[in-house]
Amino acid sequence: MNWIRRNYVATIIIWLFLTVISVVMLPDISALIRQKGQVTLPSTSESFQAHKLNKEMQTGKNSSSVVIVYHKESKINQKDQ
Repeated sequence: MNWIRRNYVATIIIWLFLTVISVVMLPDISALIRQKGQVTLPSTSESFQAHKLNKEMQTGKNSSSVVIVYHKESKINQKDQ
């Protein structure tokens, strides 16, 4: 730890090097989408269910709504509601 404090310039250079390497090694998302097609969420995911609930509850153009989705292993009882 003391080495890092004494050689902060070297530490910054190392971080910059690691950042550049990380950016260069990123996958090409456009190529992946062209090869495999657009990825969709399964209908069992919480995000998909929230989107579905939001579409069902939307009442008009000038309204806004919030859907809160939470997970519980057992069924939701009257007390939880």
